[in-house]
Amino acid sequence: MEVKKSAVNVLTNSRTKVSAHFVVGKDGDITQLAKCNTQTWHAGRSAYGNRTGFNKYSIGIEIDNPGYLVKNPNGNGYVTWFNANRTNPKSVAEGDIFWGVHRNGGRKKPWMKYPDACTQAVYDLCETLINEYNIKYILGHEEIAPKRKLDPGPAFPLDDMRNSLLKVSKGKEKLIYIKRKLDGKVSKVNVTSLNIRSKPNGDKVANPLKKGHEVKILEEENGWVKVKTEVVGWIFKEYVDRDNSDDEADGIVTANTLNIRSKPQAGSSKVANPLSKGTEVDIIDQENEWLKVGVFVEGWVTQKYLKV
Repeated sequence: MEVKKSAVNVLTNSRTKVSAHFVVGKDGDITQLAKCNTQTWHAGRSAYGNRTGFNKYSIGIEIDNPGYLVKNPNGNGYVTWFNANRTNPKSVAEGDIFWGVHRNGGRKKPWMKYPDACTQAVYDLCETLINEYNIKYILGHEEIAPKRKLDPGPAFPLDDMRNSLLKVSKGKEKLIYIKRKLDGKVSKVNVTSLNIRSKPNGDKVANPLKKGHEVKILEEENGWVKVKTEVVGWIFKEYVDRDNSDDEADGIVTANTLNIRSKPQAGSSKVANPLSKGTEVDIIDQENEWLKVGVFVEGWVTQKYLKV
């Protein structure tokens, strides 16, 4: 209970700039820290599917668990990472250790187990929230911020829990996220390849859209429709201003023009017209000096090749 109390103190201290809606203790005790319709600060820079900025769209649950364990510097066994530098730290009991590989990679290592009471409390809390708010997704911080966060980690039965509570497939998951982001009248490309142009019969603004690609319809004009859609490509990270805020976008282009390419290498083919200064981008991945990003583009397509 002392660890949970400490977590509550941190999450309710405005100076720490972190917070959550609920904290679940090892014994299954649940403390609510904020109303569910209040934005809290548990996600930071985050993305999943085609949605970013999860502080705005999620109910945050923090669970009392230290995560991975490290070798006891004073003897056999393992200790929590925050106890490793203390004098004569007590090793964690063997029965409380789970050996596993994190879903985001790495070697097999020890993690602190979640007590059954804690896991059951999280399940019950999620079930209540789903029934109350018609929630469709249960995600770990490790999934929305994989380069920064590790929780809940491999010791927590996240996949089993959400499969039991939600019973949805990953294929449906991605589709629903895109529809939410492209709120409005959404259509799909109904041909193998469809050019998107600067104006009716104008120059191309991006690579042809593939069959099944979703677009939001903005305008209609004599057999043409102006659409908004997202394209994905690679840009040079030096020309992107990144921050850890929870804005809709993860970065802003700082160069006057910036090419967005099909691969993380100079000279690879472009996927769209150069991005202009101030363009907002959603950062998906990073490879050396390159960022994989999603960016919205607008253009005109032939209406008859779209299917609502």
